[in-house]
Amino acid sequence: MDREGRIIVLTGDGKGKTTSALGMAMRGLGWGRKVCILQFFKSLDYDCGERIFLEKLGCEIYPLGIGFSWLKSEKEQREALKKAWDMSLLKLSDDYDMVILDEIINVFSQKNINIDDILTEKMLSDTVKKYSLNKDIILTGRGCPKSIIDIADTVTEMVNIKHGYEKGIKACKGVEF
Repeated sequence: MDREGRIIVLTGDGKGKTTSALGMAMRGLGWGRKVCILQFFKSLDYDCGERIFLEKLGCEIYPLGIGFSWLKSEKEQREALKKAWDMSLLKLSDDYDMVILDEIINVFSQKNINIDDILTEKMLSDTVKKYSLNKDIILTGRGCPKSIIDIADTVTEMVNIKHGYEKGIKACKGVEF
C-alpha cells in the first residue's frame, strides 16, 4: 500500500452502517485491494446477500456471531465474542489493505454479559491504532464510545428519521440482508 491507513467509524441508530462499509469493500476490491470483513453478530445460520456476492468477488467475509444473541446463554455469547475478537486480531495482523469489523461497536452495549476480560474500549482503540498504520479499518455499530470516536479519522453517524420497522414492515431479502 502506498499510503497510510485510516480508521473509519460508521455509527448511529439509522440504517446503513454495514451497507456503507460494504460499499467501501466493493470500492477496494474494484481497485485490487485485499479486503476482509468480520461480522460480530451475523451468523452462518442465515444467508446474507452481501456474503454471497462478496465471496464471488474474492472478498473474505466471516460471520462470527451466534444469531439471535438474546436467545443464547451468557456463556455462548462470551465464547462467540472471544472467537470473533481472536479472529479479528489474526486478520488485522495479516496483509489486508482493508479490514471491516462489522457491528463490533455493538459489543459495548451488551450489558447482559461481562466482556471486560475479552474486549474493552481501550483494547479496541489500541489495536485499531496499531494496525491502521498500514491498512484501512472500518468499525460499525450503534452507540460508538467517545474513546473510539476520538481515535477515528472519519466518523459518520446514521440518523434514523423514519424506518419501515416502525410500521411493521419486516426485513426484506436484498434490502436488509
